[in-house]
Amino acid sequence: MNRPIHRALAALVAALCLAGCTVGPKYQRASAPAATHWDVAEPWRESAPKDALGKGEWWSVFHDDDLAALEKETLASNQTIKVSTARLEQARALAAVQISTQFPQLATSPALERQRISGNRPPNSTIAPSGPITQNNFTIPFTVSYEVDLVGTRRRSIEASQASYQSSAADLENVRLIITSEVAADYFSVRQLDTQISLLSRTVDSSSPAPSIPFPKASTSSIPVTMADWPPASTSRRKRLCSPPPALSSFS
Repeated sequence: MNRPIHRALAALVAALCLAGCTVGPKYQRASAPAATHWDVAEPWRESAPKDALGKGEWWSVFHDDDLAALEKETLASNQTIKVSTARLEQARALAAVQISTQFPQLATSPALERQRISGNRPPNSTIAPSGPITQNNFTIPFTVSYEVDLVGTRRRSIEASQASYQSSAADLENVRLIITSEVAADYFSVRQLDTQISLLSRTVDSSSPAPSIPFPKASTSSIPVTMADWPPASTSRRKRLCSPPPALSSFS
Protein backbone atom coordinates (compact mmCIF):
# COMPACT_ATOMS: atom_id res chain seq x y z
CA MET A 1 0.00 0.00 0.00
CA ASN A 2 2.85 2.32 0.88
CA ARG A 3 5.07 1.32 -2.06
CA PRO A 4 3.14 3.28 -4.73
CA ILE A 5 3.20 6.37 -2.50
CA HIS A 6 6.95 6.06 -1.95
CA ARG A 7 7.55 5.65 -5.67
CA ALA A 8 5.43 8.69 -6.45
CA LEU A 9 7.29 10.76 -3.87
CA ALA A 10 10.64 9.61 -5.24
CA ALA A 11 9.60 10.51 -8.79
CA LEU A 12 8.38 13.91 -7.63
CA VAL A 13 11.64 14.63 -5.80
CA ALA A 14 13.67 13.60 -8.86
CA ALA A 15 11.59 15.82 -11.12
CA LEU A 16 12.07 18.79 -8.76
CA CYS A 17 15.83 18.22 -8.68
CA LEU A 18 16.04 18.10 -12.46
CA ALA A 19 13.91 21.21 -12.77
CA GLY A 20 16.22 23.06 -10.40
CA CYS A 21 19.27 22.10 -12.48
CA THR A 22 17.98 23.33 -15.83
CA VAL A 23 19.71 26.35 -17.33
CA GLY A 24 16.98 27.47 -19.67
CA PRO A 25 16.43 26.98 -23.40
CA LYS A 26 19.15 27.32 -25.98
CA TYR A 27 20.00 30.90 -26.79
CA GLN A 28 18.41 32.17 -29.97
CA ARG A 29 19.41 35.47 -31.50
CA ALA A 30 16.55 37.93 -31.52
CA SER A 31 15.10 38.47 -34.96
CA ALA A 32 14.85 42.02 -36.22
CA PRO A 33 13.15 43.21 -39.40
CA ALA A 34 15.72 43.87 -42.09
CA ALA A 35 15.59 44.39 -45.81
CA THR A 36 16.56 41.39 -47.92
CA HIS A 37 18.56 43.56 -50.29
CA TRP A 38 20.31 46.90 -49.94
CA ASP A 39 20.61 49.21 -52.89
CA VAL A 40 24.02 50.76 -52.41
CA ALA A 41 25.34 53.17 -55.02
CA GLU A 42 28.97 53.15 -56.06
CA PRO A 43 31.52 53.66 -54.63
CA TRP A 44 29.71 52.64 -51.43
CA ARG A 45 29.19 49.00 -50.57
CA GLU A 46 27.85 46.88 -47.75
CA SER A 47 30.26 46.33 -44.92
CA ALA A 48 31.58 42.86 -44.20
CA PRO A 49 33.70 43.24 -41.05
CA LYS A 50 36.25 40.55 -40.28
CA ASP A 51 37.64 41.85 -37.04
CA ALA A 52 39.32 38.63 -35.96
CA LEU A 53 41.47 38.44 -39.11
CA GLY A 54 44.96 39.87 -39.01
CA LYS A 55 45.44 43.08 -40.97
CA GLY A 56 49.09 42.38 -41.73
CA GLU A 57 51.72 45.02 -42.45
CA TRP A 58 49.40 47.26 -44.48
CA TRP A 59 51.82 50.20 -44.21
CA SER A 60 54.28 48.43 -46.52
CA VAL A 61 52.31 49.78 -49.52
CA PHE A 62 53.99 53.16 -48.92
CA HIS A 63 57.49 51.68 -49.33
CA ASP A 64 58.83 53.86 -46.53
CA ASP A 65 61.55 52.31 -44.36
CA ASP A 66 61.22 54.94 -41.63
CA LEU A 67 57.48 54.33 -41.33
CA ALA A 68 57.99 50.56 -41.25
CA ALA A 69 60.54 50.91 -38.44
CA LEU A 70 58.16 53.11 -36.43
CA GLU A 71 55.28 50.65 -36.87
CA LYS A 72 57.38 47.68 -35.74
CA GLU A 73 58.60 49.57 -32.71
CA THR A 74 55.02 50.54 -31.85
CA LEU A 75 53.76 46.96 -32.07
CA ALA A 76 56.58 45.80 -29.81
CA SER A 77 56.36 48.48 -27.10
CA ASN A 78 52.84 49.95 -27.08
CA GLN A 79 51.21 49.29 -23.70
CA THR A 80 47.65 49.30 -25.02
CA ILE A 81 48.50 46.48 -27.42
CA LYS A 82 50.17 44.56 -24.59
CA VAL A 83 47.04 44.85 -22.45
CA SER A 84 44.86 43.55 -25.29
CA THR A 85 47.28 40.68 -25.88
CA ALA A 86 47.16 39.71 -22.20
CA ARG A 87 43.35 39.73 -22.29
CA LEU A 88 43.41 37.46 -25.32
CA GLU A 89 45.71 35.00 -23.55
CA GLN A 90 43.41 35.04 -20.52
CA ALA A 91 40.34 34.35 -22.67
CA ARG A 92 42.18 31.50 -24.44
CA ALA A 93 43.11 29.91 -21.10
CA LEU A 94 39.56 30.18 -19.77
CA ALA A 95 38.19 28.60 -22.95
CA ALA A 96 40.66 25.73 -22.62
CA VAL A 97 39.58 25.15 -19.02
CA GLN A 98 35.91 25.00 -20.01
CA ILE A 99 36.63 22.58 -22.86
CA SER A 100 38.57 20.30 -20.50
CA THR A 101 35.41 19.76 -18.43
CA GLN A 102 34.07 17.52 -21.19
CA PHE A 103 36.57 14.81 -20.23
CA PRO A 104 36.95 12.72 -17.06
CA GLN A 105 38.90 14.35 -14.27
CA LEU A 106 41.86 12.43 -12.86
CA ALA A 107 43.39 13.62 -9.61
CA THR A 108 46.16 12.28 -7.42
CA SER A 109 47.95 13.52 -4.32
CA PRO A 110 50.88 11.26 -3.47
CA ALA A 111 52.35 11.54 0.01
CA LEU A 112 55.48 10.26 1.74
CA GLU A 113 55.85 10.03 5.49
CA ARG A 114 58.90 8.86 7.40
CA GLN A 115 59.12 8.64 11.19
CA ARG A 116 61.52 7.24 13.74
CA ILE A 117 60.34 5.88 17.05
CA SER A 118 62.80 6.16 19.90
CA GLY A 119 64.11 3.06 21.60
CA ASN A 120 63.55 4.68 25.01
CA ARG A 121 59.83 4.90 24.50
CA PRO A 122 57.60 3.55 27.27
CA PRO A 123 56.28 0.09 26.57
CA ASN A 124 52.70 -0.18 25.39
CA SER A 125 52.43 -3.81 26.42
CA THR A 126 54.25 -6.36 28.38
CA ILE A 127 56.91 -6.55 25.64
CA ALA A 128 59.72 -4.07 26.21
CA PRO A 129 60.97 -2.10 23.18
CA SER A 130 64.09 -3.65 21.69
CA GLY A 131 65.37 -0.44 20.05
CA PRO A 132 64.48 2.43 17.76
CA ILE A 133 62.18 1.80 14.82
CA THR A 134 62.06 3.67 11.51
CA GLN A 135 58.79 3.59 9.57
CA ASN A 136 58.10 4.69 5.99
CA ASN A 137 54.56 5.31 4.74
CA PHE A 138 53.83 5.82 1.02
CA THR A 139 50.38 6.93 -0.12
CA ILE A 140 49.41 7.26 -3.81
CA PRO A 141 45.65 7.83 -4.01
CA PHE A 142 43.84 8.26 -7.34
CA THR A 143 40.50 9.90 -7.91
CA VAL A 144 38.56 9.66 -11.17
CA SER A 145 35.39 11.67 -11.66
CA TYR A 146 33.13 12.51 -14.54
CA GLU A 147 30.02 14.62 -14.62
CA VAL A 148 27.40 13.86 -17.22
CA ASP A 149 26.10 17.01 -18.89
CA LEU A 150 22.41 16.22 -18.78
CA VAL A 151 20.95 19.72 -18.88
CA GLY A 152 23.56 21.48 -21.04
CA THR A 153 25.28 23.54 -18.37
CA ARG A 154 28.71 22.59 -19.59
CA ARG A 155 27.87 23.20 -23.23
CA ARG A 156 26.61 26.69 -22.41
CA SER A 157 29.78 27.47 -20.49
CA ILE A 158 31.92 26.33 -23.41
CA GLU A 159 29.94 28.43 -25.88
CA ALA A 160 30.26 31.51 -23.64
CA SER A 161 34.02 31.05 -23.20
CA GLN A 162 34.56 30.60 -26.95
CA ALA A 163 32.51 33.71 -27.70
CA SER A 164 34.56 35.67 -25.17
CA TYR A 165 37.76 34.38 -26.79
CA GLN A 166 36.62 35.45 -30.25
CA SER A 167 35.65 38.87 -28.92
CA SER A 168 39.08 39.33 -27.34
CA ALA A 169 40.77 38.35 -30.62
CA ALA A 170 38.68 40.92 -32.52
CA ASP A 171 39.48 43.59 -29.93
CA LEU A 172 43.20 42.93 -30.27
CA GLU A 173 43.16 43.26 -34.06
CA ASN A 174 41.12 46.45 -33.86
CA VAL A 175 43.51 47.94 -31.31
CA ARG A 176 46.47 47.08 -33.53
CA LEU A 177 44.79 48.69 -36.53
CA ILE A 178 43.90 51.86 -34.63
CA ILE A 179 47.36 52.29 -33.10
CA THR A 180 49.24 51.65 -36.35
CA SER A 181 46.95 53.96 -38.33
CA GLU A 182 47.48 56.74 -35.79
CA VAL A 183 51.23 56.30 -36.05
CA ALA A 184 51.05 56.48 -39.86
CA ALA A 185 48.83 59.58 -39.78
CA ASP A 186 51.18 61.37 -37.35
CA TYR A 187 54.19 60.35 -39.41
CA PHE A 188 52.78 61.78 -42.63
CA SER A 189 51.69 64.95 -40.82
CA VAL A 190 55.24 65.48 -39.63
CA ARG A 191 56.59 64.80 -43.11
CA GLN A 192 54.18 67.38 -44.54
CA LEU A 193 55.27 69.99 -41.99
CA ASP A 194 58.93 69.27 -42.74
CA THR A 195 58.26 69.77 -46.44
CA GLN A 196 56.52 73.07 -45.82
CA ILE A 197 59.36 74.30 -43.59
CA SER A 198 61.93 73.34 -46.21
CA LEU A 199 59.94 75.09 -48.94
CA LEU A 200 59.64 78.28 -46.92
CA SER A 201 63.34 78.21 -46.10
CA ARG A 202 64.27 77.92 -49.77
CA THR A 203 61.85 80.71 -50.65
CA VAL A 204 63.40 83.03 -48.08
CA ASP A 205 66.93 82.19 -49.18
CA SER A 206 66.19 82.78 -52.88
CA SER A 207 64.42 86.10 -52.42
CA SER A 208 66.50 89.37 -52.57
CA PRO A 209 65.61 92.96 -51.62
CA ALA A 210 63.95 95.07 -54.30
CA PRO A 211 66.50 97.17 -56.28
CA SER A 212 66.53 100.86 -55.42
CA ILE A 213 66.58 103.44 -58.27
CA PRO A 214 68.98 106.32 -57.59
CA PHE A 215 67.91 109.79 -58.61
CA PRO A 216 70.28 112.69 -59.57
CA LYS A 217 70.87 115.47 -57.15
CA ALA A 218 68.87 118.63 -57.70
CA SER A 219 70.96 121.46 -59.17
CA THR A 220 70.45 125.04 -57.92
CA SER A 221 72.12 126.61 -61.01
CA SER A 222 70.66 126.97 -64.42
CA ILE A 223 73.22 124.56 -65.80
CA PRO A 224 71.43 121.52 -67.09
CA VAL A 225 72.17 118.10 -65.69
CA THR A 226 74.95 116.37 -67.57
CA MET A 227 75.87 112.75 -67.85
CA ALA A 228 78.43 113.09 -65.07
CA ASP A 229 75.69 113.87 -62.55
CA TRP A 230 73.95 110.54 -63.09
CA PRO A 231 74.92 107.45 -61.15
CA PRO A 232 76.94 104.80 -62.96
CA ALA A 233 74.84 102.91 -65.49
CA SER A 234 75.25 101.41 -68.87
CA THR A 235 76.51 103.68 -71.68
CA SER A 236 73.48 103.13 -73.83
CA ARG A 237 71.17 103.98 -70.93
CA ARG A 238 73.00 107.27 -70.24
CA LYS A 239 72.96 108.28 -73.90
CA ARG A 240 69.27 107.51 -74.22
CA LEU A 241 68.39 109.58 -71.17
CA CYS A 242 70.55 112.62 -72.04
CA SER A 243 69.96 112.90 -75.79
CA PRO A 244 67.10 115.21 -76.99
CA PRO A 245 64.04 113.78 -78.57
CA PRO A 246 64.24 113.11 -82.33
CA ALA A 247 61.59 115.75 -83.10
CA LEU A 248 63.59 118.52 -81.38
CA SER A 249 67.00 117.64 -82.84
CA SER A 250 65.91 118.71 -86.34
CA PHE A 251 65.48 122.35 -85.16
CA SER A 252 68.91 122.65 -83.56
